[in-house]
Amino acid sequence: MRITGTFLDEISFDIPHHNWGMAEWDKDFRVMRAIGIKRVIMIRCASGSFMTYNSKVIPRYNKNFVMHTPPVDLVDMFLTLAEKYEMEFYFGTWHFTPDCCIYWNDPELFRQEAQVNIDIISEVQDLYGDRKAFKGWYLTHEVATNNPGTIELFLKQGGHAKQISGGKPTLISPYFAGTKAHGGSSNSRYRARSIEEHTADDVTPKNWTD
Repeated sequence: MRITGTFLDEISFDIPHHNWGMAEWDKDFRVMRAIGIKRVIMIRCASGSFMTYNSKVIPRYNKNFVMHTPPVDLVDMFLTLAEKYEMEFYFGTWHFTPDCCIYWNDPELFRQEAQVNIDIISEVQDLYGDRKAFKGWYLTHEVATNNPGTIELFLKQGGHAKQISGGKPTLISPYFAGTKAHGGSSNSRYRARSIEEHTADDVTPKNWTD
């Protein structure tokens, strides 16, 4: 099976930023297209004090940081390059509370995350929704269990995105809390979960923090 899609990790959470401009990204898109990549997924639209575009919504929510407007509108640049190389672009939302989602147990956090991204999705649809390469959305939250509010988090974001964009698809990434995930966890009570635990439909929050 050929890989036909990949992430654009331009505003990074756990690795250094690329700090690339149009020339570097153009070369990268050209290489990606040459090896068969047909769709690119921007993994997130903001992280910490960095934004990918001049958002009016994000600074309203992120009052603890001075939000830096990028010198280049990265979303516009990615759309331009995707159109140049006939690729599909998927917009990644914002992980407003970037602690590992598997430790969330407060439904209010999920409600807040959903509302923040509903506002962002509306803004982005107005700014870029009519671009030829804009083919869908990526809901950036990665969750590993059905904590209270998880389903609502995805339904509210995804439902709103589809409603205002004419039914464009939404993508998600499940989080697998396996043995290799321990290095990324600061929780001293972390316990690796088996495949069977991940696929069980009766997992409760208690099971994931024992």
